[in-house]
Amino acid sequence: MIAPFDYFEHRWACKQKQIERSDRIANLPPEYHSPVSSQDRRILDKSVEQLVQDVHNQTIKPIDILRSYGKVAIKAHAKTNCLTEVMINPGAEKWIEDVNLKGPLAGIPVSLKDSITVGGFDVSVGYSKYTGKPHARDGTIEQSPMSKPTYPSPSSPSNPQMLSGAAPQTPTTLLTPPVALPVANPPS
Repeated sequence: MIAPFDYFEHRWACKQKQIERSDRIANLPPEYHSPVSSQDRRILDKSVEQLVQDVHNQTIKPIDILRSYGKVAIKAHAKTNCLTEVMINPGAEKWIEDVNLKGPLAGIPVSLKDSITVGGFDVSVGYSKYTGKPHARDGTIEQSPMSKPTYPSPSSPSNPQMLSGAAPQTPTTLLTPPVALPVANPPS
């Protein structure tokens, strides 16, 4: 594109993504727009390991985890403009009922960098010229058994044994994800 027309194309692409994101947020079920409850607080205060264990033991439902983290992500976005895509869709709530509850990330929402290819979404890597071009299917990372998400996408396998149980929540511009996995370095 020739200057100054590239500027106008950039502004248009940014505005379109903002409208798309706003529409997705506005169309979320009412639970995502309600205040953080005491149940949400209990979920948010638990470690990832404890949440996975609770899902494995069926003392907590993955949908409750998704809603708690989704609610907080939407509230953080309202204050900081931190979300680039919202991958919580109406089908995710129904589909999450059939997820593998024994997977290593069972029921845990994850935040994805916008360079990860998820079917049905753009991979903009921060460039407006790559918006408006959703990928037809998931990329290599999302197709692996350890990272297969719990949301319906065009390339989701029908074999629930291949699903880890992680629920992608949204790509984000936050420097740190909403959950942190503990890392233990071996002694030297």
